[in-house]
Amino acid sequence: SSDFISTTRLTTYIALSYLLLGAFGLMLAVGPGYASPIFPAAGLSLVVVLYFGHRALLGVWLGSVVLNGMVALLHQTLGPTTAVMALLIASGSTLQAWVGSSLVNRWQTSDWRNLEREMDAFIFLLLGGILPCLLAPAVGVTGLYVAGVIQPGDYIFSYFNWYVGDTLGVLVFSPLLLHLLNRKGRMNWQRNLLMPMLLILGLLWLAFYGATHLIIKEQQYQLESDSKVLTKHIADRLLSHREVLTSLRNFIEATPEFSFKQFKLFTRITLQDNPDIFALSFNDLVSIDQRPDYEQRISALSPLGQFQITERDSEGRLSPAAERGEYVPVRYIVPLEGNLPAVGFDINAEPIRRDAINRARTTNNMAATAPIQLVQEQKKRIGVLELMPVLDNPLLADEEQKNRRLLGFAVSVVKVDEMIAIATRGKVPAGLLFRVTDLTAPKGKELLYLSESWGGDSSLSERQGDWTTGLRMGDRDWVLTTRATDTYLQQHRPLLAWVMGGVAIVITGLIQLLLIGINGRMSEIKRTNEAVNASLDNLFNYANVPIIVWDSTNKITRFSREFELLTGRSAEAVIGKDISLTFPDTDINSHLKLFKTSFSSEQWESLELPVLHVNGTISTVLWNVSAILGDDASPVATIAQGYDITARKLLENELQQEM
Repeated sequence: SSDFISTTRLTTYIALSYLLLGAFGLMLAVGPGYASPIFPAAGLSLVVVLYFGHRALLGVWLGSVVLNGMVALLHQTLGPTTAVMALLIASGSTLQAWVGSSLVNRWQTSDWRNLEREMDAFIFLLLGGILPCLLAPAVGVTGLYVAGVIQPGDYIFSYFNWYVGDTLGVLVFSPLLLHLLNRKGRMNWQRNLLMPMLLILGLLWLAFYGATHLIIKEQQYQLESDSKVLTKHIADRLLSHREVLTSLRNFIEATPEFSFKQFKLFTRITLQDNPDIFALSFNDLVSIDQRPDYEQRISALSPLGQFQITERDSEGRLSPAAERGEYVPVRYIVPLEGNLPAVGFDINAEPIRRDAINRARTTNNMAATAPIQLVQEQKKRIGVLELMPVLDNPLLADEEQKNRRLLGFAVSVVKVDEMIAIATRGKVPAGLLFRVTDLTAPKGKELLYLSESWGGDSSLSERQGDWTTGLRMGDRDWVLTTRATDTYLQQHRPLLAWVMGGVAIVITGLIQLLLIGINGRMSEIKRTNEAVNASLDNLFNYANVPIIVWDSTNKITRFSREFELLTGRSAEAVIGKDISLTFPDTDINSHLKLFKTSFSSEQWESLELPVLHVNGTISTVLWNVSAILGDDASPVATIAQGYDITARKLLENELQQEM
């Protein structure tokens, strides 16, 4: 039927309009996670339901469903959950439009069609926007919260942002659309409201853009500040490890014939004060020729008795070390409990450890391994070895130091997770995630530490907003990366983020009331002028005497029907022409000049002037001329009312001739 076709067409138009305006609103959004500052589709929804009734609700609902579905599709999150959320959000938006239109119709009847008074506009914006716009965010944000998209701590702010966007959409766009649909007021809308409202839209966007970037900048500053504190504590912990190894090296160099008991006694306090150091050891540098004597000598000194240099075979089991040029076996290690498999283990047998050994020998300074799995651990756990070279003859003169022989290495075994946990305990703000990586480590082994709540994203790629800095671990460069979660951003959200939306609603509402009031007054003035002009037209058309009006430049603007008969000239031939066209007297300009300098608001002296008819006849007319004054009391136009005295003048001439 025709009704079905009409409704289908209307629904399609509304859905497409909602989709376009909704997409435009989302394009105005600035900054990740920051809601659109203005959502024009909310204003459209209210107006179309007001104009077309309940049959417009389906178009609003479909437009919202498609819009939110497309957003999910673009973000590659389209699925059953997001589909349900799109339906839920659309239902909330439709409910909001229905409630807003019902309130307006209930309290304003049909006054909303012509908003010209400030009070009418205030009631319309209050009932159609400020109050019902509480509904859509309540439905949408609650749904997102239940679905786990919005965290509990972000519920209120998400609701507030949604409310601000919808409310501003109604405040700015609903009056615009009302005037667009109101054909009688369209010209006034184009002239008086379109440009100011577009200006409001631009200013709102600029304000939100600036505020958003200030908020982001402040949050980034806070992230950087907290990250630097975190960096300092980890760096201090790394420095303490260097001091531990330096102290252990000095002990070994000063007491080269130390026993296991002495080694244990010296390191006992150090291990108590540094629980992140899982073990301390001394590893000798042994050549293949020295191996038999070395194993026999250490067997006599070792608390475990029989001593053998070992390595792990292809199946991960400890076995006697194969023959090679040099070994760096663990002679003593404390605590001994839990580290028995490490005694005798040749750290030179493994490439990562061997690389650190070579760097320590080259620089004669502390070196650290890339991330490794500790020998002491059967489960997967990230650790590093810190190695400090130990030399003989520490008392040699400075010029002879280069001749000192390398005896071995003081080694600390560090569990990275415990080290970082100790360094950062009580120092990590809620919601701040961080990871530590060694980017020079072999591929796949770069990761040293990752916050538990970092989630499944263990890739080393960074994302926008991450903060990074370097850490020095021995001779290796570590990288600390911090990342702010929604929880962190919530706790460091500046007051401006809350104030901006409220201020925007108040200012926009006041400006709209002002613009609508001005437009209403201009419309009223226009109607008054039209009424006055209509009255003048009636007066001029039905006057039985010639009347003519000309402006300050002597251009004719209006005349009566009797004047047209008197001169034989039509409106096209007279309007806009100089007044001298009508008067054949060559001295008319002198009369007019005198007139301009002498008349006031009172009627001027009557002026007798001839009037030329197009057929060549001349009539004598007595003109009573008055000035039309402007607001500043200066003349803006002249009106002259004439009386045809041609017959009287002829009679006077005849009488004079007879005399």
